[in-house]
Amino acid sequence: MIILIFCRKNAIIFLLILILHYSIFNISNRNLITEHDSTHEIDNFTMNLYRDNRKQESSILHEELNDFHYSQYNASLIEKRKIEDGSNINVSGKYLTIKNNKITNSESASIIVENSINVLIMNNDISQGSSYAILLRNCTNVVISSNNIRNTLEGIHVDETKNVIISNNTIKKSGNYIEGHFEAGISLEKTMNLTIQNNLISGNHYGILSISADFTRILSNTISQNYEGIRIFSSTEFIIETNTITDLGKIDPFDSYKYTGSGLRFENSTNIRVLQNKIDRSENGWGIGCDFSQTIIVANNSISRFIKGGIDFGSCSDFELRFNKLNEDSGQGINIFSWFKKGLNLNTSIIFHNEIRDISGDGIKIQKVNNITLQSNKIYKVTGNGIIIGHSSKFNSIVSNDIEKSKIAIYLRYNSSNNRIYDNTLKFSFSKAIAGDTKSIENSTIENNNIIHYFLIFNRFETFLFMFLMSFFVFILIYILKKFRT
Repeated sequence: MIILIFCRKNAIIFLLILILHYSIFNISNRNLITEHDSTHEIDNFTMNLYRDNRKQESSILHEELNDFHYSQYNASLIEKRKIEDGSNINVSGKYLTIKNNKITNSESASIIVENSINVLIMNNDISQGSSYAILLRNCTNVVISSNNIRNTLEGIHVDETKNVIISNNTIKKSGNYIEGHFEAGISLEKTMNLTIQNNLISGNHYGILSISADFTRILSNTISQNYEGIRIFSSTEFIIETNTITDLGKIDPFDSYKYTGSGLRFENSTNIRVLQNKIDRSENGWGIGCDFSQTIIVANNSISRFIKGGIDFGSCSDFELRFNKLNEDSGQGINIFSWFKKGLNLNTSIIFHNEIRDISGDGIKIQKVNNITLQSNKIYKVTGNGIIIGHSSKFNSIVSNDIEKSKIAIYLRYNSSNNRIYDNTLKFSFSKAIAGDTKSIENSTIENNNIIHYFLIFNRFETFLFMFLMSFFVFILIYILKKFRT
């Protein structure tokens, strides 16, 4: 009997302990911040920005202060602050949210986040700053979204940081020329795994600038009225897709480098894909340019109205240029050359199925390049020559191209021998269908090309004009003969 009573008492005490523990646990959970701020995906990486109620303490900063300069805050929220007159936000820690703030006239970077993990920066209004609008350094897992940035020295700068999404921001006049240094709307340096998407970037020197960045996607941005659209140095694994890049070269050109004003240019970089971009109008530059880079695909892009020309590749290798449309360019359509004196072998490179129309220069120009294939390109109405193979370019294949209304359809010059030219359709050349110096012609294989001379076939207007002139000539001839007989 005594044992039974003792067991009942212990059971009651144990039950009371369980109830009390459950109640305390629920109260603790209600007092901590547990909401999810945002979820984003970068390839196989998923970024969950949330408050960790097991390890972190919440700190919500609502003080009536103009300057926030804190360090090692965990699960912190900085929002709805008006910060001005030289002050800024400078924080580091884990699970940080900086949103809905208005920051003006900062003497240093308006928002600085360093040595932090899981950061959300969104819906901030930043203007009139003397440095960066947003500066990230040595951070991991960051989302920068829907911020309005204008009239700062530079827009968003990301340094030694990985796993970042920069999306839906407006950046205007925030990357200009200051004391010999060119700034950008968005700049990357020593970064990894970034997505830059759906941003509006205008009025800067560079729209986007990358130095030593790896695994980056630049998608569906509108980049307009910058001096240069996108510039990439010493970077790898880039996808540049469905961007609109327009109205370049309008910022004062302090830099004398001859390629400024280009829509997109990459240098000393590898594994670059440029797909389905619209690149239009430059006062001084190329549509797409490349120097000393390799493993490149440029496909399905629209390039128009560039002073220097459409595509310019210097000493680049292992590339494909395919299904691009180039029109109304003042220079060359496609220009491929080698910076090296001995030339460049391009066994794995091809220029395939591009459409080149209404070009003031040459359609495709190859210089000091060997073993490249030009196939199934359509070149129409170019003031210069359709295809030029020059400066000792050898062992190249020019096959199944359709060239119409050019000065010379295919021109071999400057000892460019051992080339194969076959199955091309060459129409209405103003001078010759195929021409070149004696050595280049004699040592090349030229066969099975379909050549249609200009005077055989015309379009409707040309047909009408031709018939009118011929009728007028016949009428004058008949009139003179009648006069002569009388």
